[in-house]
Amino acid sequence: MALFLSGLARVAAATLASFARVWRARRAEGSMTSPTTALYWPSQRPRKTTAMRWFQPAAGVVAATLVAAVVAGQASQQPVFRAGVDYVRVDVVVTDKDDKPITDLRKEDFTVEEHGRPQTIEDFQFVSVPVAARSARSNEPPRPPADVASNAPPSIQSRLFVLVIDDLHILEQDLIHTKDIMTEFIKALAPDDEVAVVFAGHSNLSQNFTTDRGLLLKTVERVRESLGFGMDALGCSVGSDLVSCDPKMTCAQARSATWVLKNIVQSLAGSSHTRRALVYVSAGSIIPLRPDVLCDFDDMLEVFDLARRSDVPIYTLDPRGQVLPEEAIRGGIGSINLSKRSLIVQNLERQRDRLAEVAINTGGRAFTAQSNLMRAVDEIVGDNGSYYLLGYYPTPFAADGKFHDFSVKVNRPDVRIRGR
Repeated sequence: MALFLSGLARVAAATLASFARVWRARRAEGSMTSPTTALYWPSQRPRKTTAMRWFQPAAGVVAATLVAAVVAGQASQQPVFRAGVDYVRVDVVVTDKDDKPITDLRKEDFTVEEHGRPQTIEDFQFVSVPVAARSARSNEPPRPPADVASNAPPSIQSRLFVLVIDDLHILEQDLIHTKDIMTEFIKALAPDDEVAVVFAGHSNLSQNFTTDRGLLLKTVERVRESLGFGMDALGCSVGSDLVSCDPKMTCAQARSATWVLKNIVQSLAGSSHTRRALVYVSAGSIIPLRPDVLCDFDDMLEVFDLARRSDVPIYTLDPRGQVLPEEAIRGGIGSINLSKRSLIVQNLERQRDRLAEVAINTGGRAFTAQSNLMRAVDEIVGDNGSYYLLGYYPTPFAADGKFHDFSVKVNRPDVRIRGR
């Protein structure tokens, strides 16, 4: 019997007092909505070693790992990933030194260790989902909505993506680049991929999880409506007398974007997809990730921990590409002098460092200062389309209700491993 399934994750957070006043003013003007996003889904550093962790429920606590569906047409040859509280399944991406996926590894090439003890790999599978090359038309009609959704686990080739458009840190002059990135991303998706599009500052423009490309393409045309209040490389915004280059506002915008990421990661943790990822399209904030005099918060460190525990890598992509200092602010070259230009260069480096730290600490990749944005999009999709599934029973087994660290190694030189 087909059952209707839905999962709800609501992003609800209050910003700093000064930011809240500005936000209410913008809402009064009809230009922005509160940062609340509801998501539903219909189905529930170079190195040869990567450190990860898994959670073991305490004795008596019921938990289930997910049974992975086998690839159609290969059911007799592919392993079935089991269920149980004492079973660990992990997906890892293995690339060469140029970040190109390595696709010819065997089970014997991997070593899993937990607390220094080698573990026996019981199940092994390589999953390949090629990057699609479909045409995309913004006027493509959406499919009729389905009346029911199956309670069967999603296909092992069905991935779950959330595309986050950080309109709090994207300028109006980057409209075309942002739309091109979204269009290329949608074109590269496989038919079974489920995708949601979230605008960090305009939840009313977002699109819930869907496999319907027509609905996804409609969000591309909403980008223009979302832009206008983003912070530039000087930490300045426009649109109201209340908004200027106030450091408190700069901090509040950074914190708001971080809260959006945090709540999306929490919502993805409950998904039954074997591969899920968050693609963060943003120029980045000039605020450091760790507390300083300007902005005393460390919310992003919580995002790192949640993403690693939830197996949700974050891929960051700067839509500006290779940007010049005068292109990173409003007003252009005529609005800056030599000292201000020097500050912009410094802040551009801060933005790139922030985006890189987000990606590295969650198992994703950072794409900043890119000369070819479309190729970067294809690499993100391709990176999530070539990975290995490993399953093992921890030995010795301890039902202690704690997270346990483990590592995955590959006996091949010059490889990079990324996982949760």
